[in-house]
Amino acid sequence: MDRGMRLTCLMLLQPGSLNDKLPHFEGLEGIHMILGPYHISSSWLSALSSTNPSLKELWLFDYHEMYLGPDTITIMSSFLEEFQRRNLDKKFIIRRACLRRSTVQDWHIIELTICTTSACTSLVEILTLIASSFPKLEALTLDLYLHAYIGIYDADDLADVLARFSSLRVLYLQGAFKRLRFGGRCLPRVCRADPTSTLDAYAWVISISRSCGEQSLEFRGLYW
Repeated sequence: MDRGMRLTCLMLLQPGSLNDKLPHFEGLEGIHMILGPYHISSSWLSALSSTNPSLKELWLFDYHEMYLGPDTITIMSSFLEEFQRRNLDKKFIIRRACLRRSTVQDWHIIELTICTTSACTSLVEILTLIASSFPKLEALTLDLYLHAYIGIYDADDLADVLARFSSLRVLYLQGAFKRLRFGGRCLPRVCRADPTSTLDAYAWVISISRSCGEQSLEFRGLYW
């Protein structure tokens, strides 16, 4: 680029065709993509990696089309296969995913934002699948505001499944505490303005931190 300028991050807004070959950008480190109804293929990701060797991260937003195709990217194929087998269609949406490259053609999902829908039936089942599919996941956001009102979970059960995320460093909870039951009871509504001020909620957060062993887990957005 002119005058020594270097493009390090590129945003693609609802790309019409992800089969088109992207040009080479010297020093390009990140791409943000608003996918909408589109999806990325394994061949496209491979070509992108080869064309831009300095690329480190690929951010996918509004990843709605979670289906298994003949050219699905490898890191998503096993997840989508199990996703379809368990009939989890329309149970949750991936709002955001971050892929990080470790080698020339080796990518890992290190961040996810999950939004459950009113049709969701089992948050524990969803989290168990995510934990087994993405062992290198470092940051997880759970948006439960649209979660079905019948979806109340025992806090200990949720803590157990969160402990399966061996690489998790950041956990962002939105609308979580109103879906949790502590010792057989839900927290009273009057306490919901500041969930961390209640002994039950605070003890639950500590229990999850301890279950993570030596790794340091940061909690954010403990919203009701």
